[in-house]
Amino acid sequence: MSQRPPPPQRQPGDWTCPGCGANVFKSKAECFKCKAPRPERPADGDGGASRAPPPKRRGDWTCPQCAANVFASNSECFRCQTPRPVGG
Repeated sequence: MSQRPPPPQRQPGDWTCPGCGANVFKSKAECFKCKAPRPERPADGDGGASRAPPPKRRGDWTCPQCAANVFASNSECFRCQTPRPVGG
């Protein structure tokens, strides 16, 4: 039976996902587990989330239900699961 390596050390700027509690690297704009966006102000006071969200890219869309910026590769909103609008 092999042992799992220890989880990576938390680095300055890493943030805790408000949706699922996962530790997310500071370079990520959304949670790798539940796709929740990085909060604008971190709940855990780590300072990593105070940066502006990434700019909207070509093909990204705004959810008509909750106004979240959704990446072009998603067919439904990561926050509220509203399907991408037709033609959007």
